Amino acid sequence: WTLTDQNDNNVLHRAAFFNSFEIIEILISALKRNFGMEFPKFILTYVNAKNREGYTALHYASFNGNIKIIKYLIELGADLDISDNRGRNVLHFAAQGNQPASLIFFKEKLNLDSFDDCGARPLHWACYSNAFQAAEFLMSWEVDVNIRDNEGNTPLHLCVINNDKKLVKLLQQHRVDPMIKNKKGESAIDLAKLKHREGILNILEYKRRFELFEVKFPLAKMKKKKTNKVAIYVFVNIVMFAIMLFNILYTFWDNSDYKNKILIFFCGNFGIYNVLYALLYFIDPSVKRNKNIEDSNKTFLELAELGEDIALYCPKCKAKREDNSFHCIICDKCIGNYHHHCFWVNNCVGSKNFLIFILFVFFMTVFTVQFVIFGLLSIIYSERSVEWCDKNFCLPLQNTMCIIAILVGTVLTVPLLIYSLIYLKKTCKSVKKEKENKLLGDKKSADISIISDHYTIE
Repeated sequence: WTLTDQNDNNVLHRAAFFNSFEIIEILISALKRNFGMEFPKFILTYVNAKNREGYTALHYASFNGNIKIIKYLIELGADLDISDNRGRNVLHFAAQGNQPASLIFFKEKLNLDSFDDCGARPLHWACYSNAFQAAEFLMSWEVDVNIRDNEGNTPLHLCVINNDKKLVKLLQQHRVDPMIKNKKGESAIDLAKLKHREGILNILEYKRRFELFEVKFPLAKMKKKKTNKVAIYVFVNIVMFAIMLFNILYTFWDNSDYKNKILIFFCGNFGIYNVLYALLYFIDPSVKRNKNIEDSNKTFLELAELGEDIALYCPKCKAKREDNSFHCIICDKCIGNYHHHCFWVNNCVGSKNFLIFILFVFFMTVFTVQFVIFGLLSIIYSERSVEWCDKNFCLPLQNTMCIIAILVGTVLTVPLLIYSLIYLKKTCKSVKKEKENKLLGDKKSADISIISDHYTIE
């Protein structure tokens, strides 16, 4: 137990870092035998021993999120308030290690806004270390997202430096202020421009005008509206159906075989994509919530002690998340294999309804293509068809209907095709990234010095 490495890490330090509860138990048993009556006095000094950087075994256990070791060390007399040489406590280590379990354990025991010698809070360290799950839990407890360290940097400044778009979006959803300046006079937007972070700059300079066309996901919580887009969709559908029906009947009035076949195809396609729309509207794509979670902190801790990965649970809705799941701020639910929130169906698209959504887009595209085709056919056969009715009435009406059909069909078809290609590309990238992540695994360095000493803004 007196052995130490080049950084003054003793056996307990290394056992805690490498998550070896068995070695800790063997070590403590040996110490009890050797020190006998002097053990209680000795263990208080030993369990709180610091290495060269001021780290204790409890710091390492917190960094790893091992609740079993944390509780055992505290039973032995580990000091919860002890800080390293730079003033960081167990919360800072938990945030840097991306360990929600440790944060949950210490949440009621320590101040979540505790700061180190640089004025950095746990949220600063989570953002600096790209620790998304830790940051997500901290923000769910409503910590101040605009808090500044001694240099005036907010968590957003650190996300910009690390080019972490996912965390920037999360901060935006919690209404972070991108215009706050640090002591160098730089705001997060200034830093994004300086570092050429175009993706982050687009997020930070987000304009609400994009919401008008529903082409961008809102970066702040919105109330889910039940009727707006659905009412527009129903109205447009009725108008499109009436125009298309008029064009088909008028153009093929003298050819009953063509007319009947085309009407069957048209009505069938119209019916299918509207049934698909209804399914998209009514099917709940969310991950089922854990009904047993009443006291989230207590339950999460119990799960952590059983070896569950707390990062798999959503801190907002308490659901156990699936791969690539995401908590939609509009639906206020976690969606498995989240694809996007579709405002026009007033629902999210995920693993439970993704195929339905693809079929819906396909049949709707076919329907809009029909609009263009039958609009052109109506123009080609207009002179022949007009013989069956009053020329002064039918011809102007038909020409108007044809122009509307061609314009509406073109306006809807082109965006639908572009939309389909964009999301097909996005889906392929997601699948490829998921496969790469599985191949790479979650490898952890064996170097005990992987904990960052301090962060810098350059």
